[in-house]
Amino acid sequence: MSASVRARTLATLAESFAEHIREADREVDERRDYGPGIGPHKERDQLEALVERVGTEDTPIARLDTEVPYPGRSERCDLVVSTAEARIPVEAKLLRFRRANGNDEPEGYAKVFSPVKPSGSLVTDSEKLRTSGFRSAGGLLGIHYSAGTEETPADATRLAEKVGRDVSFWYGFDLETVAVESFDGLRHDVHDRGAIIAWALPESDDQQTGQQELY
Repeated sequence: MSASVRARTLATLAESFAEHIREADREVDERRDYGPGIGPHKERDQLEALVERVGTEDTPIARLDTEVPYPGRSERCDLVVSTAEARIPVEAKLLRFRRANGNDEPEGYAKVFSPVKPSGSLVTDSEKLRTSGFRSAGGLLGIHYSAGTEETPADATRLAEKVGRDVSFWYGFDLETVAVESFDGLRHDVHDRGAIIAWALPESDDQQTGQQELY
């Protein structure tokens, strides 16, 4: 799969998630003590709710699978996007810097930017995908909830750029931000708007030379 096709596929995924998040927001059960809507739900629950609602007609996406094992490893990849040409592994993270009551989320920053591998941050996920053993280069996806007020919203584009800079600094390769798809009008008082962000990873040396096993 060419880099441009992979980027368009990941961008389509982000656009579809942003398009369907209001539907998911209306239909998910309320989390007791946390308020209505999808925003307060856990990362895996949000991802699965969005996957369930995204159709594959008239898009390059043929299938979406969650919790897919890494080749030859016990770890699981959050999402694999299948097209007619390849399977694109995607690690997804909930980019949520405020709690449901509006207070700062102490772990929110580390979950995105920590370079320590056991942390399982978005930044370390990029390296995990880079060395994953999947035949196709992968992507990252963020479900971002704005941490600002209506007058001064958090800038999702700048957030996307910082993730790219941190990955480049720690691991020496460049991400491509392929989509920043805004959404708003959700039911929760704090988690009512944000953006779906998608990044494409470059191919590793093994993927370029075709030395990996097919997967």
